[in-house]
Amino acid sequence: MAFDSTASHNITSDLANLSIHSEYNGQDEVVLRDGTGLHVANIGSTTVSSTSRSFILKETLHVPFIHKKLDLSSQFYS
Repeated sequence: MAFDSTASHNITSDLANLSIHSEYNGQDEVVLRDGTGLHVANIGSTTVSSTSRSFILKETLHVPFIHKKLDLSSQFYS
């Protein structure tokens, strides 16, 4: 799963990463830098935990066919 504190949505290719989810019926796609559009299958939320706190990531997109390595945020600011 990839997360970015400045992103409008977070993305996972594994539906099991979403604790709560529902099927996404919209027409939006995740568009990669090369222009490739990928289908969003589900939308939901997940929790990412560190040793000191947990973060709830809402509006996480389940994109089954995303195989690109995405940058991960290494810090969160509160």
